[in-house]
Amino acid sequence: MREIAQAEAMSFEQQLIFTLKTMYAQQFAKHFADMPMNIVGNVISAALAGVDQDGFNRGMARLLSGQSKFMPTVQEFKSWCVSGTWSSTEAWYHVCEWSRDSKHKITVLAKQCWDEIYHIVLDGNMKEAQRQFVNLYEDRLARMQLQGVKQEIYVPPVAIPVKTIERAQKPIGAGLTAEQTEKLKSLAQSYFSK
Repeated sequence: MREIAQAEAMSFEQQLIFTLKTMYAQQFAKHFADMPMNIVGNVISAALAGVDQDGFNRGMARLLSGQSKFMPTVQEFKSWCVSGTWSSTEAWYHVCEWSRDSKHKITVLAKQCWDEIYHIVLDGNMKEAQRQFVNLYEDRLARMQLQGVKQEIYVPPVAIPVKTIERAQKPIGAGLTAEQTEKLKSLAQSYFSK
C-alpha cells in the first residue's frame, strides 16, 4: 500500500518508468540499457504532454491489467491515455473487420488512413498495406493529440435516393414516310461503305 501512495506522489513519467521496470524488467533493461534514465524521463514527459490525470489513470489501468506480455511503447501507452483512441494495431484490426462488414465501427482517422492505403490492399500486398497504415495512423494520431482533437466514429454518407421517371419511348423513324426511311437507309449504307 505504501508503494502505491509513493507512486501517486511521483510525476507521470516517474510512475510509468517505475511500473514498466516492475512489470517488464527484462524488456525495460534491454530497451533502455544504453540510455540515462533522466533522458528517458524527459522523452516520456514530452510524449505525455497534454495527458490529464484521468487519461493517465486510464493508461495505467490498462498497463496494470497485464493484457500484454510485451512492454508497450511510449506512444502506445499515450494512445491508451487519450480517450477514444486506438493504437495503430487496434485501428488496423478494426478497418480490416470493417472492410468485411461495413456495420463494424471505425474512427474517421482509421477510415482516412484506410482510404489512402487501399490501393496497396487491392494489389494484394497486405504486409506493406499494414506498414503504411500504421505509419500514417501513428503520425496523424500524434498530430491530432497535439491539437487536442478527439477521434470520432466514422458515419458513412447517406445515399440520396434517385427518383426514376419512366417515359414512353417512340421508335426511331416513327412518323417518317416510307420514302424518307428509304432515303435514310441509303445514306447510312453509303456512309458505312466509305
